Amino acid sequence: MRMAIAFWCTMAAVVWSQEEASPAQSLEQLLAQVKSSEGSERVSGFRTLREFWSVRLEYVRGFSDTAPGKAKSQPKPRLSEEELDSVAQAIDIGLKDSSSDVRLTAAGALAHAPRSSPAIQDAVLTGLRSEDSSVRWAVVQQKTKVWPKIELVIEQSLADLVGSDFGKRMAALELLGHYGNKTKPYSEQIVEAILQGPDSKATTSGVLLFYDLELNDAAVETLLKGAERLTDEQAGIAAFALLDHPDALKAFAEKHPSVAQSLGKGYRLFAFLCRHQYEENEVREWLSNADSLPVVIMAMLGEPRYVRQIEELEAKASDYRKKFLSACRRACGMKAEKILEVDSKHPLVFRPASAWPNTDKSRMAEDFAGHFDGSIGLMVTGEIRAADGSHPLSVQFFRMNDSMLLGESGDRPSPVKYDPATGRFVLFTDVFAAFQSGEGPYQTGSAQVRIEAPACKPLVVQFFDEIPDLRITLDQE
Repeated sequence: MRMAIAFWCTMAAVVWSQEEASPAQSLEQLLAQVKSSEGSERVSGFRTLREFWSVRLEYVRGFSDTAPGKAKSQPKPRLSEEELDSVAQAIDIGLKDSSSDVRLTAAGALAHAPRSSPAIQDAVLTGLRSEDSSVRWAVVQQKTKVWPKIELVIEQSLADLVGSDFGKRMAALELLGHYGNKTKPYSEQIVEAILQGPDSKATTSGVLLFYDLELNDAAVETLLKGAERLTDEQAGIAAFALLDHPDALKAFAEKHPSVAQSLGKGYRLFAFLCRHQYEENEVREWLSNADSLPVVIMAMLGEPRYVRQIEELEAKASDYRKKFLSACRRACGMKAEKILEVDSKHPLVFRPASAWPNTDKSRMAEDFAGHFDGSIGLMVTGEIRAADGSHPLSVQFFRMNDSMLLGESGDRPSPVKYDPATGRFVLFTDVFAAFQSGEGPYQTGSAQVRIEAPACKPLVVQFFDEIPDLRITLDQE
């Protein structure tokens, strides 16, 4: 099933650079201003302080399908440890101010701290303990990504998860997501807190943490005992935390039979199957024996027996949908009808009509009345080989662009299924999509991926929606 996350897009794309104009005030003047007896002066001081040490937001017109090159700039002078501490201590005081405006602007300054330090950490902890939910939310966005020891915030976070304050609950979920695997010793309490949410909406927002939550045995047992409290939608999300606990996953699915189908709605299942692709796995076997699997899971499993079922779906599908189903058939071993050759001297020239910045006008209504932006799943299949025709023993994919045309660069490992005997690969990822009417999105982005293999030179390839099968040749070192 192709997925779209809808939201109204009203913000401009931005890129970050290290260039920053020097503020008119010196650091000493700013520190004096944030300690002023006038609340408006303190607010102004913290706003200027944020600009004093934050990277500059350099607005660009429109959006970008790929990240632009690094802007030429003059780095700002590095603050000394003493200066950093003095700013952090001033922010710490500002976070406790009686004025909500002062607290929030102080939190905004803290969120853009250039680096961490013990004093910065003290201020972060003060912000995370604030009774002001707006302050907490601003602080959990802080860019150093260095957090206090989890034992200092876990008790409060658990209380916020079962509380009625929406802002504090969302900040707690965001914060726990930053801690990642460090939450595992507390996962039983986290699961119980989410299950005890004040209402169904709170539980739904809480279970989203299960996409990345690693559970200990006690937490697994708690989730199984509380399965009846969850709706089928909530259970479908929570099930992702049970992929490493196959017996519990099966028991959970007995209480929510739609779980197997729901697992096709998240990229974590593909990452899990890629991680275990060269070994026997109970979850893969359980899915293989399930009835009525979504076509995307069929493609993830890649079993030839699914080809017939996918062909039946193709016979009833729209022209646009058929292209995705064709990729799913290829992922299950069906021979490609069309192959595009790609190498360092012959970049991929394929572009669908919807490829940004163009639009597929056939999917737009004449009376244009708005749209929504989101993303769609992209199934890419092909063969990877070295210039001498051999197939690498292993390959690695790295996603280099974002999914929303914001021009943000990245270097994130991207799970991929790969058979070293044949060089065949299957990649399931996502690309930007803008929807308005008609079949399929009228505008789509791309997935820019760097491919690496032993004894071969890296190659960057852009994968597009509706893409045919590929034969990718890597230059040998």
